[in-house]
Amino acid sequence: MKCVWVVDNALLERHDEGFGFPRIDEAAKALGHDVYVTKYIPFSDSPQEFETANDWLMGRAKAVPHIFYGSVEWLNQIERCGWFKQRGYIPGAYFKKEALKYSNYSSRPEFGDLMLNDDYLILPFGEIKRRLDWDIHQGLRPPYFKSPKMFIRPDVVTKSFAGRVIDFASEEEKPESLNQYEKISDEELCVVATEKKIIGEYRHIICRNELIAQAQYRRDGKIDIRIDVEPECQRLAKFVSREEYQPDTVYTLDTAMTEDGPRIVEFNAFSCSGLYASDTMRIVRDVSFAAELEFNGDDE
Repeated sequence: MKCVWVVDNALLERHDEGFGFPRIDEAAKALGHDVYVTKYIPFSDSPQEFETANDWLMGRAKAVPHIFYGSVEWLNQIERCGWFKQRGYIPGAYFKKEALKYSNYSSRPEFGDLMLNDDYLILPFGEIKRRLDWDIHQGLRPPYFKSPKMFIRPDVVTKSFAGRVIDFASEEEKPESLNQYEKISDEELCVVATEKKIIGEYRHIICRNELIAQAQYRRDGKIDIRIDVEPECQRLAKFVSREEYQPDTVYTLDTAMTEDGPRIVEFNAFSCSGLYASDTMRIVRDVSFAAELEFNGDDE
């Protein structure tokens, strides 16, 4: 069945050239699907303004599956304008926010011991600031992380700020200084964990309990995009893909190779994840098939 791929131009601009794979919109066209490229309108939560800017999609028949792929901001805007609920696109976006919270999947027994940040706490940002002690023998109190250099990220998959390692004892990296770049409310639930030594990081695309594509995106702390993936991380991704619990029909999984072996970094929503050097032809083929099954009610 022909599908409609609705793609935000922001992610197309981030396509990594030089690996032999077309952009995802080009792959969809090559496989015979309809493609509509749209654009995020900053600060617009008006359905009328959004619909005027995207009038090419107005009134389209819902007789075929629609797959949305783009930035988090764009997907949130579509959601706020009521398009996914009111228009009934199937499957719409692979963007299950609740299932993809860090606190959801990391607490599952089948994944907990495999998490990179298995020593994590989840605290409101304001509470993290309250517990900080600049004495290196205290760190974060409790649980008395011995160093003020810690990893922090939001619990939610939509990421109001980017996860990073921060030296909280540094004048430049005190919590208040983060608000210069991204406003973080004191109520924001955050994952905080000790800093880990990472050798390489990899993105895996999982569709219907199968690992369908993957790529390296970082090595030794630097962006290093390659087709090659550490075999142990690939085996870990296959293990995750075959587990009974799956956060969505299609999602992305990030893994890391560490001195202690492969670990799970995080799960992400497919509809807003970069693909790096992944095989976009395979991705479009398999995701379109999954969308067709869901559209026809045959996805069980």
